[in-house]
Amino acid sequence: MATNFIALVRGLGPVPPPFAQPTARAGNLYLPIPFRKSCKITQVDGAFYYLINYRAYPPGTEVESFRPEMLETHRALLEEAGRALVDPADFTGGTALTLAKQIPAKTSETLSLPAGPAAIRHLEFQLQAADLAQALRSTVVELEFDGGRTVWCPLGDFFSNVNGLDPYRTWEREARADGTLVCRWIMPYQTDGRLRLHNLAATPVTVNLRANVSPWQWTKASLHFHTCWRTDGPYPPRPVRDLNFVDVTGRGIHVGDTFIVLNPLWSWWGEGDEKVYVDEDLDRRFPSHFGTGTEDYYGWAGGEVPTRRDEFSSPFLANVRVGGQTRDWPAGKEPFTHGYNICTRTRSLDATPFARRFKFDMEAFNMIATQDAYLQYALVVHWYAAPGAAHNRPPLPEAAAAPVPQTEDVLKLPQQGMVPYATPVREIIEFENIKQVETSPGLKGGPQHIGETLPPYQWSQGALYFGRAMAAGNWVTFTLSGQSRPKRLVVHATQSYDYGILDSSVNEQPVAEGWDGYAPTTHPGKPLDLGVHAPQDDQSRLKFVVTGKNPKATGYFIGLDAVALEDTEETEISAEAREFLETDVFDARPRREWPQLVGLMKRPWGTAAMAILWNPGTSDQAATLDFAAVGLDPQREHAVWSYRDHRFLGFTRMGWTSPVLPAGQFFGNGVSSSAAKPRNAGGNYLQRVAANGDMTSFFVMPYQDNARINVINTGPQTLQVTMQIDSGDWTWNDNSMHFHANYRRETGIRTQGTPWPGAKADETGYSAPGAADYRFLTVRGKGVYVGDVLSVSNRTAGWWGEGDERIYVDYLHANGSGSTSKPQHLGTGTEDYYGYSFGSGKPFASPFVGQPSSIGERQGGPTVNSRVRGLDAIPFDRSFKFDLEIRKWAAGALDYDTIALWYGRPGAVALVPAADLAQDFKAGAQDGASAGTLADTAGDGKWSYHSSSHANPSAAGASTALPPPETPSHLTVQVRGRPASARLG
Repeated sequence: MATNFIALVRGLGPVPPPFAQPTARAGNLYLPIPFRKSCKITQVDGAFYYLINYRAYPPGTEVESFRPEMLETHRALLEEAGRALVDPADFTGGTALTLAKQIPAKTSETLSLPAGPAAIRHLEFQLQAADLAQALRSTVVELEFDGGRTVWCPLGDFFSNVNGLDPYRTWEREARADGTLVCRWIMPYQTDGRLRLHNLAATPVTVNLRANVSPWQWTKASLHFHTCWRTDGPYPPRPVRDLNFVDVTGRGIHVGDTFIVLNPLWSWWGEGDEKVYVDEDLDRRFPSHFGTGTEDYYGWAGGEVPTRRDEFSSPFLANVRVGGQTRDWPAGKEPFTHGYNICTRTRSLDATPFARRFKFDMEAFNMIATQDAYLQYALVVHWYAAPGAAHNRPPLPEAAAAPVPQTEDVLKLPQQGMVPYATPVREIIEFENIKQVETSPGLKGGPQHIGETLPPYQWSQGALYFGRAMAAGNWVTFTLSGQSRPKRLVVHATQSYDYGILDSSVNEQPVAEGWDGYAPTTHPGKPLDLGVHAPQDDQSRLKFVVTGKNPKATGYFIGLDAVALEDTEETEISAEAREFLETDVFDARPRREWPQLVGLMKRPWGTAAMAILWNPGTSDQAATLDFAAVGLDPQREHAVWSYRDHRFLGFTRMGWTSPVLPAGQFFGNGVSSSAAKPRNAGGNYLQRVAANGDMTSFFVMPYQDNARINVINTGPQTLQVTMQIDSGDWTWNDNSMHFHANYRRETGIRTQGTPWPGAKADETGYSAPGAADYRFLTVRGKGVYVGDVLSVSNRTAGWWGEGDERIYVDYLHANGSGSTSKPQHLGTGTEDYYGYSFGSGKPFASPFVGQPSSIGERQGGPTVNSRVRGLDAIPFDRSFKFDLEIRKWAAGALDYDTIALWYGRPGAVALVPAADLAQDFKAGAQDGASAGTLADTAGDGKWSYHSSSHANPSAAGASTALPPPETPSHLTVQVRGRPASARLG
């Protein structure tokens, strides 16, 4: 087919509307163009923007390639389908269920559906309320099919109507001028279903509902209908970030979405690109579909700031609302996009199927980057999925109940001082505002106001210090007064085509050299970390010397924006952690449950880490935060920061468990053992559990000056505890190391299943191969890895342990760079690593490996594996990482509890969530828990056999009762004196 492309997509060529039709400054072609082997598209005579999507079918699928004469052959069918798309008929058959009722404030009404298999074929709503705008947001529709919730969404957002009623019509949904909201998506279910309407507002709402339900044939290919909704606080214009609509695990089809933007200004807000990931493209970390702008994805075009004249609706697209809000806008001035902007798209002929994973992101890119250019977003996504599919978007009742955000609410943020800046820190000093400035002869400088002249880049306070250096050797010195303690100094400088190369010093001490200020265009450069420096006479002097220029640069000028002063106690973080956090942005919503995700903690290295608050009050119980439950991507590796004690804790997927080290796990006995048999006798040459329950560790644990051991009862009942310690002389030298045991727990790890070699999918039911890595341990520093314990709770039957271990030794260099692509040790399966063969069903113990508990090769339940590395210990000089592939033969879920055992030189740090109980010990002492001290009874600094208890620290072999955690209880042992070592039993 050869035709004018613009005419083709606007319905003026061989393909008639509505399969090709115009929208605002654009056109869209939906006619399927099948091809068997290949399809070539060429363009001549001028370039313009376009998007082309295609769907690939499995090999062997019979496809009849497109021929132009097909348009004439099937003209009657096209005309019939076109009429149905443009003027869709409401389904009136089946059983009509109605609900006409006033729903009081903070209550719900439920409509039970007929027994299945059946399907909702038509849904129709009308709302009446004193505040209709609020009712559209606070009236939530919830659908449950076959025992699972699949839809939770404010009614207005479901129908792309927010803050008021805006009529439109697509094939699947419409909002009529009389307020009727119609949904024509078919929603099948197998056995039962129910529809609930929640009135989360403070006033009643009257609802008229009609649902037509008819019989439906449920098969293995049938899918449930899903809708989820997400909103968040307003975002500043920079940094640009990806907003995640949804991340689905399972099989399904994406069929539509709505993008809602509240703009307090007038400008163009939507240049962000859509990124759609399907199946294996998530592993490749590159989108299956990478768009060219929000307006292009929603089927219209840019080129000018839109107005309400750009609103339209068509069978698959609607620009439901384009700002136009005049209520708080100057009279006579065009409001453009001021107010709510609502785009929706439904995917029917271009639906997106996925076999195991689907992720949809939209880039939040505001073309205006001034300090008041915040935007408020709400996202809705619709899809079908097979039973058992999971996603990362929980209900948000608090957000739905809150007043509908308005432009004045968003404008309050910059007025309250929430100014967007690339590195939010405690104190920022603007170079252009510093009064004490000295310059060399030949350099003249002063403030330069950037304003909006160079979007999309953002300078702090819209200005910088501009120094006109004329030659190498010119310099400028800034004196920061009122400095009382050491600070980390991070300089934000500017790059441009006529800027020179800088050396930097602090208080006359050189700290950085060779910073190249050249760039082809003017923009903020990467932050320059000058390190931690103590002030001299309450002052810090920053000197910048021009040492030359890039061959491409046309001058020696200097541009300095701001210097960030950061407290030093929060800046100790490994190079790996810094590198990870500098490449990711997190967004999440606080929750009321414990542990609580309290929001984003902006840390000194320039981006965001999750902040988690656990154990309210004085409780020392371990608590688990499920990432999916709070709207985070459970498959993504998240960085975790402790809000309570301001520590970087590490990286994890799925969820986070607060760091309390279970004694059973430490002694190789696991925490997944059944209640009927809580202890399993056995062990290895360094760990032992006796039949009577005594647990002993023979690991040597050296220390230089003092040591403390704390035992905390986190269970529901009182425990009788006896602790014994063997200690003696130890020569501490430069090669001595501390003993470490790092505990992790992840629950509900989803497995997709891996087929048996040679098995057919239709015979076994196993899905396609797929696995993720579980992180045992990551260490930065020098040490020796000496063992681990893996406790697995298999929630469903099926062999769980085929994952391969991956061990990386010294993969990071001193500067933090390095690669994890090639492990030094790549194993062949979990069972091989722990020294037995496939699916061992018998517990066993040996000097180095053991299985204290086993449920057999394919049963559901707990299994405990342990290994100590004595003759095969793994030394490392700089860094160490141990990953275990999570691979299970059948789809299901696993709970992992792990301990990683290692020695490390002082300063070595575990980057994964660690069992660092220092703050718990401190809190326990403050709460009145007593601490015992092992006395040097002989007075010679030598230690023989001692034991301690909570009641009588000096009585050998004494025991004490530890109450449950309602009254926090600690058993603490402190050891002080000369270098010594301890054996814990």
